[in-house]
Amino acid sequence: MQTDVEFCWCVEKACWSAWPVATQREIDGWLCRSSGGTTRRANSVNATPRAGAVRDVIPGADAYFEKRGGSPALFRLLSFQPAFAHALSARGYRPEGATHTLLADLVEVEAQTSSASRPSVGLVSGPVSGSVSGLQLEPAPSPAWLADKQELSSQSEAEAEIFRAMLADITHPACFARKVADNRGRSLAYGVYVAPFLVIEAVVAREEDRNKGFAGELVAALMAWGRAEGAQHACLQVMAENEPAIALYRRLGFGVTLYDYQYWRKP
Repeated sequence: MQTDVEFCWCVEKACWSAWPVATQREIDGWLCRSSGGTTRRANSVNATPRAGAVRDVIPGADAYFEKRGGSPALFRLLSFQPAFAHALSARGYRPEGATHTLLADLVEVEAQTSSASRPSVGLVSGPVSGSVSGLQLEPAPSPAWLADKQELSSQSEAEAEIFRAMLADITHPACFARKVADNRGRSLAYGVYVAPFLVIEAVVAREEDRNKGFAGELVAALMAWGRAEGAQHACLQVMAENEPAIALYRRLGFGVTLYDYQYWRKP
């Protein structure tokens, strides 16, 4: 499997498309992405392949975020950008939020998975809609999906509104998965097909329902949907400290840690 820097940039751009922001501005090859709220990924400075020196972007990036009522710029650096990390460290910035970007080869996963064990919904191209054994797949987030997301992620009303607006800005084919048992939403996730990648986002389960297989069922269903759409690879990003989730994703076929990232904040 190709894992060079160009491929990593393709994955990174697909992830941006699956989590769009309200506004963005490029400064000397650095993309300032802003949506308001507290989500770091949607309110950070991200290098592009054209990124210039750190010292040249800091003043403009700080001004960009301070103008929007925020604190000075939060930088998000990929692990194949060590020079930028060294430059920020020398200026007093400190890292936080280490995250892995995992990759699965959907062609290999499909070949290794027997037809009897594949999810039986969402396996056709185009819009999806279905429910089997409490597993619901829809092309857009339903009110129930959004309500469960707000509850399971403990979103404030303001944060929930920002998240809903972000979902509305997704322009690629998407699939929203929800597991229902005993008339309650138990687990959620969504996937976005940004050819040739399926990007899986927002995987969450109720506290009492963790380790019951619900999240794995949703992710497997999204992988099947993405493969039916034509995706060759699936990618997702998971906090490095979340060992149970990483173990689950490994079992589902996410055998490659493509790259990591960290946020850099000036105290």
